[in-house]
Amino acid sequence: MLNRAGFLNNHLWVTPLHEREIYPAGEYPASNLVKPGLPTWTEQNRDIEKKDVVLWYVAGVTHVVRPEEWPVMAPHYVKFSLMPYGFFSQNPTVTMPKKEDKIVSGPKTDPATGIALDQSADCVTPAKGTN
Repeated sequence: MLNRAGFLNNHLWVTPLHEREIYPAGEYPASNLVKPGLPTWTEQNRDIEKKDVVLWYVAGVTHVVRPEEWPVMAPHYVKFSLMPYGFFSQNPTVTMPKKEDKIVSGPKTDPATGIALDQSADCVTPAKGTN
């Protein structure tokens, strides 16, 4: 099976973007006799630095059948999350305005700046007409 589904050998693959590389097992996995797809593409050791890449994530679920699932089986979920590291140089909320500088949509407006002020608000939102 791994000759035709070699992509199962790893959970994560990264390849440079190529318009013909669509399916992880290659174009015709049922008729291929050698390892097509991701194993062949990654063996080429193509450069991915400063290029558009494709991240291939392989997840499998082993399902143990239970009598309670007949005739309707409950769904199984697989989740994958990407969390950035170092995307920002600091937390973007650090540069939020101070409480006394808040721009809020409210009834009071500072005549000098035209910014709506409301000391009771705990959120920062642009006043109408200030964006």
